[in-house]
Amino acid sequence: MNQKKKYVLVGVLLAVILLCASLGYNTLSQSPAAQAPSPGSVSGTAQSVAFSEAGDAASDFAVQDAQGNTVHLTDLAGKPVLINFWATWCGPCRMELPEFQSAYDSYGDRIHFMMVNLTDGFEDTVESVSAFTEENGYTFPVYFDVEGSTLEPYSLSAIPVTAAVSADGTLLWTQVGALDGETLEQVISRLLEKD
Repeated sequence: MNQKKKYVLVGVLLAVILLCASLGYNTLSQSPAAQAPSPGSVSGTAQSVAFSEAGDAASDFAVQDAQGNTVHLTDLAGKPVLINFWATWCGPCRMELPEFQSAYDSYGDRIHFMMVNLTDGFEDTVESVSAFTEENGYTFPVYFDVEGSTLEPYSLSAIPVTAAVSADGTLLWTQVGALDGETLEQVISRLLEKD
């Protein structure tokens, strides 16, 4: 084999290796950690929900409501708050949304539901998320984090994340990963006990 053919063969081999590595990386990056099975995930069994007895004050943040008004978490003091951080591109988020709709239908008069969409302006925009919720018949309140104000205070490296906040503003519980209906019901029951 002459020198030129060796270089071509090595070049083709390197190109194949790089292509395989790129495809593997893209496949893995499309499966965020939030999609890994976790206790209480939609595909798993319900977990026992243990609230913190000595929680810290929930970190305040500002988001926009559907009318473009600024809403702070602290504006909702006086009633328990169930916060869910989600995005339309997140498979586990989409899987648990019907459970949140059912819970909102049952408890929306006793608990504030803050369904906080991580509105990046590309994959999720205010308009596309509004259309998504309307198409799917979701009537729970959707808030838009267009500034990324929730990312740091709630350490959002994976979604969905759900947090339970007492009526006095104490952070009682958080869960990374999708919730099934039974776990969500436990969270709400415990939240109402604290009220």
